[in-house]
Amino acid sequence: MYKSAIKTVTNLLRSTDGKVVVSRQKVVEDSRLDYAVIAKAIEAAFAASPNAFRAVYLTPATGAWCVCSPELLLHIDRKTGRLHTVALAGTRKADIDGNWDSKNVNEHSYVVRHIANVLKNNGIGPEISASETMAAGKIRHILTCISGNISDREDESLTDRLLQALHPTPAICGYPIDWSRGVIKQVEQHDRECYGGYIAVEDEESFYSHVNLRCFAFGEGKCCFWGGGGIMKDSTPESEWNETELKIDATLAYLRHALSHK
Repeated sequence: MYKSAIKTVTNLLRSTDGKVVVSRQKVVEDSRLDYAVIAKAIEAAFAASPNAFRAVYLTPATGAWCVCSPELLLHIDRKTGRLHTVALAGTRKADIDGNWDSKNVNEHSYVVRHIANVLKNNGIGPEISASETMAAGKIRHILTCISGNISDREDESLTDRLLQALHPTPAICGYPIDWSRGVIKQVEQHDRECYGGYIAVEDEESFYSHVNLRCFAFGEGKCCFWGGGGIMKDSTPESEWNETELKIDATLAYLRHALSHK
């Protein structure tokens, strides 16, 4: 099903310049999956990802979730009047060195362009760092940090305006945003539920929000893991499938380990 969706998307992309992020689920059902096992897996995943945004939460509509996200969506520091966000797109195995290939570089550039345009449209001059390679377990991503000064622009509605304009970024949806969202509705046969959304934490001094990635929904006897990949016209079904396997395994590996030691 996923590989078939990739073929459909790459055919559509041959006639346009864009990107579509296609997601998939991986369901694990096991009678040994009780909450003690799941708790051990979550504890191990959190310990291995000290720089990620880590949370366990429950929603009435979608149940219990664990997230270990490397992707900052928006940080506003009200004490300094500074805004911070990141473009995080492009994926490869940790054992690959050297320059990134053109597919990943182009995929990443859509995200940088989108974020920079959102800031400019809100009167904020984007300060864009040099791109670097970021480690996330057994995966590497292209990371570009983007900042801006909001000390003379912040009002009560600025945070909401920025969130609505930033999300979904091309890292979780595609580019152009509206077109790629339509393609996703066409090729994905599942509801993304909380996957690809964002989680926000706020106090008087700061606002943080992170994209809900490297996540899974869980309950007694069953866990559902999520992953996705940015599809470009030169993507291949096999490579994109392997990329989602890498992303899903970033959290699934801890569950397998907990089950093996039950």
